Amino acid sequence: MLILRSFVIAIFIVFGGIIGAQASSMNFTLDKLVADGSADCKGNFELDDNAVKRFDFNSDDEFDLVVLDESGFSCEGSASMYCGSAGCTVHLITPVDYSSGYVRSWEIITTATDQRVILFSLHGISCEEAGTTPCYNVISIFEGRLVSAVR
Repeated sequence: MLILRSFVIAIFIVFGGIIGAQASSMNFTLDKLVADGSADCKGNFELDDNAVKRFDFNSDDEFDLVVLDESGFSCEGSASMYCGSAGCTVHLITPVDYSSGYVRSWEIITTATDQRVILFSLHGISCEEAGTTPCYNVISIFEGRLVSAVR
């Protein structure tokens, strides 16, 4: 019984360390991206309260996704430093993956099959159309990876 108990404790320590390292990795990436955004600003940089959002996609009480939306960045003296007609850069950070791109808006939605996905509204050029043409992309998270259909 003592051997089994030691094994179970060792498993908790190993997996607890991995989860802690993954959260630390996501926070390191987030901190670096915010620092880079601040460094680009020659005036007073501000980070809006809604610029960073954290999500638990699999309901295990651990964050699976951190979203940094540069629409929440502001730089004194520059109205369009972080956003343009194609939208703003949005960064998706998971414990094992990272992606970023220009989006006009984004939201987390639940599909008819009860899967949570990220829906992006994009500039029409992303769909090889005029800028005003509605264009969308969807990304799901599977085992920490960001998964999307590729054209």
